[in-house]
Amino acid sequence: MDTDRTQRALVQRIERLERLFVGAVGALAALLLVAGLLAPYIVPTDPDAEDPGGDDDLMATLLVAGFRALGYRSSDGDVVAFSVLAGIGFLGLLVVVLVALGLLWSMASGGAGAGTARAARVVAWLLGVGTGVAGLFELVALGDDNDVDAGPAVLVLAAGVALFVVVVTAL
Repeated sequence: MDTDRTQRALVQRIERLERLFVGAVGALAALLLVAGLLAPYIVPTDPDAEDPGGDDDLMATLLVAGFRALGYRSSDGDVVAFSVLAGIGFLGLLVVVLVALGLLWSMASGGAGAGTARAARVVAWLLGVGTGVAGLFELVALGDDNDVDAGPAVLVLAAGVALFVVVVTAL
């Protein structure tokens, strides 16, 4: 009888520690996801150049990259189709990050049912693909003769995605 009570107490203690660990990892994942959106993404090599606020800081952070890409016009004032597609992709990544933050909040408040777990797995895949595409886009921008540098945004976002995946696999 006493061993059953001790065993139940140990199980409860382990479950409490697991919830605490998953909550801490989830909080760190949320912090890194937000920091990834706000960190420098593609920044000009010389920020004091002659064109402040122009095309050089088009993709300054992932938070504004989609909006800036959608608003980009060529030197003739025409809409560039690739920038529209890139803008939609960056806005999609922004929406997926916001959904991931909502899921982390839901999981932290104890609302992690089967539907939440399924949605979190889909969001984890979308985050991985979106972060990979943002990284490839950054590499393409660095490969051109654009006088830009890579910021830490993709690496920070990738760390947040990795921790999100850790939380999702714990469900």
